[in-house]
Amino acid sequence: MSTRFVSCDTSTNNSGLALFVDGKYKKHILISKSKIKNTDERINAMCHDIFMKLDEWKPNVLWIEHPQGHGSNVSMVSKLSEILGAVRIWCVLNDCEYNEINPSEWRKYAGFKQGSGNDRGNLKQMSVQYIWDKLGICEGDDVADSIAIGYAVINYFKEKEQKDED
Repeated sequence: MSTRFVSCDTSTNNSGLALFVDGKYKKHILISKSKIKNTDERINAMCHDIFMKLDEWKPNVLWIEHPQGHGSNVSMVSKLSEILGAVRIWCVLNDCEYNEINPSEWRKYAGFKQGSGNDRGNLKQMSVQYIWDKLGICEGDDVADSIAIGYAVINYFKEKEQKDED
């Protein structure tokens, strides 16, 4: 049986999902709900469309970016956590392994140079450039992050396998 995994960069406005089969990138999608002004309606619509795509792609493993937030954006992190919880339930109901990964961790395994000079905008641009260099795909940062997360997970397991062999 092949391994089908989906990597996700979710938000309440735009979410990027990428499908990998046996460690190879296959396709991606951007789900945009930014035109829906009511946050609860937007979250419901986002979850619905993510579920529809997961039903179609039928992954057996899922990796999703763990929400980060401090200070003034705590309420938005709480709303984002609702999406992660819904995706986790989808995974439980569909026998799909669920995993979360911190942004600093996936960026490390994707090979991004991280430091104090890298603000959010710079990190997003790094993702866009990374996917352009790797696949020749020019997409926004939500899609780029979702694909980069997938490659980071692959790199993590390759590195782990190499350490186990040594």
